[in-house]
Amino acid sequence: TGYLSTLVDQIVATFPLHESIRVEKRIDEFDLDIKRLQTLGIIVNELITNIMKYAFVGRKGGAIQVTGSLEGRRVRLSIEDDGNGMPEDISFERSPGFGLMLVHEMTKQIQGSIRIERGAGTRVVLEFETDVLSAAGVAAP
Repeated sequence: TGYLSTLVDQIVATFPLHESIRVEKRIDEFDLDIKRLQTLGIIVNELITNIMKYAFVGRKGGAIQVTGSLEGRRVRLSIEDDGNGMPEDISFERSPGFGLMLVHEMTKQIQGSIRIERGAGTRVVLEFETDVLSAAGVAAP
């Protein structure tokens, strides 16, 4: 949705190092009911904020990639950075701050699943079912 793309840009822009962060977005157009959209907005806000606060500490810049797609009735949102990586002992259930626990609770509210993939940076993948039957702008057969 256009909302998510704009939201990502607005969050990144509030941080001092925003000009040194490259943001790539590949978000398919799809519609969500207002409850899911609000919840998704809170989740995206927390995840992008965490990236901007922690992923690029001690670095001159980096990249964030946000990918969103609708396959059938399943929404898949991936937020990835090429930063320092998330420590192994931090998870949605075990976090020193409130943000990741909030993300976990919000994910449960939309009956979704969320996971952290560690590697060269960090990727968080959120998946949930929606009542939307097809992507906006895609003609039904």
